[in-house]
Amino acid sequence: MARVHRVACGAFVVLCALVYGAAALPAGGRAAGYLIVHLLLTAAMLLAWRSAEPRRVGWIIACGVVARLVLLAVPTFTTVDVGRYLWDGKLALLGIDPYRTAPIVPELALLRAEWLPRGVHLDLPTIYPPAALGLFALAALGGDPATAWLLWKVFVTAASLGTLWVSVRLLAAAGAERHLALVALSPLLVLEGGVGAHVDAFATLAIAGALLLLVRGREVSAGAVIGLGAAVKILPGLAMVPVLARRGSGWRAAIGCGVVVATVYAASLGLGLLPIGSLAVPFRSWSFGSPVWTTLEVVLGRAQASLVSVGGVALLLGVSVVLARSGRWVRGVQVALAAPLVFSPVVHPWYLTPLVPAVALAPSGVFVVWLSLAPLTYEVLVQAERRGVWEPASWPLWAIAAGTAIALAADCAATSRANARRPSRLLPASLMVTLPPK
Repeated sequence: MARVHRVACGAFVVLCALVYGAAALPAGGRAAGYLIVHLLLTAAMLLAWRSAEPRRVGWIIACGVVARLVLLAVPTFTTVDVGRYLWDGKLALLGIDPYRTAPIVPELALLRAEWLPRGVHLDLPTIYPPAALGLFALAALGGDPATAWLLWKVFVTAASLGTLWVSVRLLAAAGAERHLALVALSPLLVLEGGVGAHVDAFATLAIAGALLLLVRGREVSAGAVIGLGAAVKILPGLAMVPVLARRGSGWRAAIGCGVVVATVYAASLGLGLLPIGSLAVPFRSWSFGSPVWTTLEVVLGRAQASLVSVGGVALLLGVSVVLARSGRWVRGVQVALAAPLVFSPVVHPWYLTPLVPAVALAPSGVFVVWLSLAPLTYEVLVQAERRGVWEPASWPLWAIAAGTAIALAADCAATSRANARRPSRLLPASLMVTLPPK
């Protein structure tokens, strides 16, 4: 198995290098090539995970580092988000509030021609929290779009490497090194950071750091890191729900989180910004990548689907609280982070990246399958490149729904067998996470 493991890790690095070839293909071929590489990388990751030796992680760490560095110069051909990041940062540097100024403003025509790529929604102010805007502004200090793009790629690559470093320490502290491949060789982390260069890489680093601090019993610092993550992308903030519900010390984390979030937003207001933006607009009018939401919308209509989705998110957050109160706080964090993604109208693959460190700490079939199948939604880019039309096919949603349903059934069956051997447990044994004492 050691040889299989080394081959799988090495193949992952080679496949990452093939992304440059996919980027050089003509329209229609780029997206198809990228999707194929993504799926092959997923197979390599799963093979490396299943053949891993718990105490021999040097090779997998090296391959994870090299894979991230290999993609530093690859163009961001799967998204236009980076262009929007740099635009928002440039506006902030010029003293213009991106939260109140949409790119369509006529006075910004010359700046728009230089900094904004095609495909960016011109009628929406920024949707990103203040700490993310600060990162965008740092990259925009490069002075021109090309230099700013390179700076941003360096920032995101550093965050991805930081997530790997923190996760190595996290899994070692929890005695879960055998699951390191799920982070080191995660196609979501490596490609969404190296190719998409999404700001979610910083949210993922925040979750990994918070988990490590919680394992070590440093609740205040963990809460502060969650607060930083929420100031970059809102999703990490939901991890506070199960963390707050932990017995005895959750309130300390809440203090750390609250202080950081309040400080970031107060500083933003002090600089003359109005950090609200247009986050709700896309979710009110768009639908993409969500099997649950699509089903609800077809059956109930958009208005009723919205009400059911709010209730569904609240229910899953309640489950995360129950898990945390029963000592299964890692599983609670997973459920809390997944809650809005399960019911959201819009679920792009990179939205799931903050889940990866938590899933590696306590893997389950349903989460591993969901993370593996989510990139199928990149199918929409194939037709978008060929015909210039955004028409998502339904088969990726069916595949994601069927795969996660089968995995959930398998998890439940395993849980039933485990509970039959542990009749005294109040919650399924599969939801247990054993961590070393403080």
